[in-house]
Amino acid sequence: MKLKLILGFASMLLLVGACRSSSSLFGRGEVQYSESSKEVCELPIHIERNLIFVEVIIEGEPYNFLFDSGAPMVISQDLAEKYKCRIMKKGDIRDSQSKVRRQDYVLLPDLKIGDRSFTGLVGLASDLKSSAILNCLGLDGIIGANAMALQYWDFSVADSVLRLSKTKAHWPSGKKYILPFSMKSSRTPVVQLKVNDTDVPGITFDTGSGGVLSFNKSMTSSYKAEDARYSAYGYLSGGLFGSTIDTAHEFMMTFNFPDTNIRVPIEQEQRKKGKLLGMRFLRDFHVFFDYPSSQILLMPKQAPELRGSYPLAPYFENDRIIIGMKNSLMPEHLEHLELGDTIVSVNGKLLPEKPEVGDYCAILEQMRGSEILLGIRNKGEYTFKRTAIPD
Repeated sequence: MKLKLILGFASMLLLVGACRSSSSLFGRGEVQYSESSKEVCELPIHIERNLIFVEVIIEGEPYNFLFDSGAPMVISQDLAEKYKCRIMKKGDIRDSQSKVRRQDYVLLPDLKIGDRSFTGLVGLASDLKSSAILNCLGLDGIIGANAMALQYWDFSVADSVLRLSKTKAHWPSGKKYILPFSMKSSRTPVVQLKVNDTDVPGITFDTGSGGVLSFNKSMTSSYKAEDARYSAYGYLSGGLFGSTIDTAHEFMMTFNFPDTNIRVPIEQEQRKKGKLLGMRFLRDFHVFFDYPSSQILLMPKQAPELRGSYPLAPYFENDRIIIGMKNSLMPEHLEHLELGDTIVSVNGKLLPEKPEVGDYCAILEQMRGSEILLGIRNKGEYTFKRTAIPD
């Protein structure tokens, strides 16, 4: 299991009490075409750890947006001020870590996505540098579900492609699994899956989550921690307003489709309340969003094999970079390393006495490789390697 701590993002969830007024606001917006607009537009994107980042143009300037069906439209507070976005209302927003803050719903500036413009959309104005994880992503905003509802979209991690279109006439023929969906007030799709021959409703279809399928503890109460193929403890995921400590266990379960069964790892997170279907599962499909028919279609498409995981991950907290996550890949002779231990050097280079977020982001960059040397205060230097998760 590759938990979402390192450059992952778990989407925001709106408070139920705000749904009625939020639904009206998130129902606004339209798409405008120019003479050069094509039927199908392939977008310039980059894919990092299965998450999709899209270039969005505002008044001629390019910005970096996350493609996230689990959230509404979001614009950074800086851009909301720069473009003088009008505040439509204020409301309490709960992120994926159950942290609540009051946020502005704003009328967004015109957004050019590919060869067409999205006008009149409402989104949230949020501080996208409020957590270290978000800061490292360099996000300017989120293309959320209320924008997705205005076009046909399809994407494939295996082909590094994301398209939007006026119709679905170009969609290829072939075997596709059909997932009917309902919608949250933000237009986020909610689907039902059959898992271990049991129908599981209320699953958020979340392209902003790096996981497979995550359940809360009550959903998997018959699975015991000692039987997990993999376990982790610490800051396992990041929300809009930061992270919280959790424990997660991974078990193999079966997705039952009409003509096949797929064995997949399911994350059981002790404190999580919702259910998310994320990009570690969706990466192996060509995904099609059909909002007019309230359907998502999945065409099998094998993506490159995932690399292994490190036995720990860093976290930035109170001017320190600490061990923020440990998992069951940790070698026995390193079990004395604990959550909260301070990292003081990386690959032989000392960190500043008071590191900044940029130093934390640099460590994440260096952890793209297959091994890293970390110095731990009062405990020594150790080389950590990527390791395959046991079957």
